[in-house]
Amino acid sequence: MNKRVVLGFLLLLVVYQASEGLQTVVAPGNPLGPALMLLALALAWPVGRWIDGSGWRAFGLLRPRWPGLLGGGLLLAILAKFARWGWASRRSHRWSRCRFRPWACWR
Repeated sequence: MNKRVVLGFLLLLVVYQASEGLQTVVAPGNPLGPALMLLALALAWPVGRWIDGSGWRAFGLLRPRWPGLLGGGLLLAILAKFARWGWASRRSHRWSRCRFRPWACWR
């Protein structure tokens, strides 16, 4: 396997996962999480140029119908969020304390 591909993947993985961890576990209200998410997107172009010279095309971000793919992905994410809210509103209050400590609710 190409070393550039592995190093580029690891760089983007670390930045993206740091953003996810910061937003969900460490500090949910901290604006650094979304900033790191945007940094991961901004880093995709130079990493793609470094890997094979194609920039964002290396990650499939510039395809002939990319606006439709982006819109479909955003619509799917919004529908999943609404489904999650509907499911969360029906669960009992007892499960709300299990968000970060699921082992506390295993019975």
